[in-house]
Amino acid sequence: MRRVTGAYACWCTVVVVIGVLLALRAGESVWIPLSACLVLTLTALSAIQALNRFQSRVWRVSISGRHLSVQSVTRRKKTVGWGIVQRVLLSDAGISVIARRDDGTEARLSISEGFADYVGLSHRIAHEADRWNVPIWVDGLRLEHANVYALYPTLREDLTSGTSRGHTPLA
Repeated sequence: MRRVTGAYACWCTVVVVIGVLLALRAGESVWIPLSACLVLTLTALSAIQALNRFQSRVWRVSISGRHLSVQSVTRRKKTVGWGIVQRVLLSDAGISVIARRDDGTEARLSISEGFADYVGLSHRIAHEADRWNVPIWVDGLRLEHANVYALYPTLREDLTSGTSRGHTPLA
């Protein structure tokens, strides 16, 4: 995927150079080649952003008592042990698990809220985080200080009915 993104960046550079050369050669009608160059550049940049979003999409999550693994659409797999996880962030956009590796680099595993069985998955991640004493943050507040029912009013109805978004809760 990085090769494809790099290829789009190269094409974007080529389009800009050709556009500038055409504008210099055109003389009086400089605006036509420069406008075409600008439109092609913006199209290439939006394609690069779309590829980057597609590349980071998670399609498989594995949770065990010792590890959390996510695999993206491009088959890139990231795994962190629960022992090195620093915090779990829950928000409307999704779940982020932040860990610090032995070499000092930060590993961030992000799962968007559009993931299948997101509710069940978030409960499993919160359960494992609680088991490993990992702090959980909900919309910028620690879970202990957040009023979850005020942040997510539908949660109370989901818990009383036993289902959420049509999914059965995990045991």
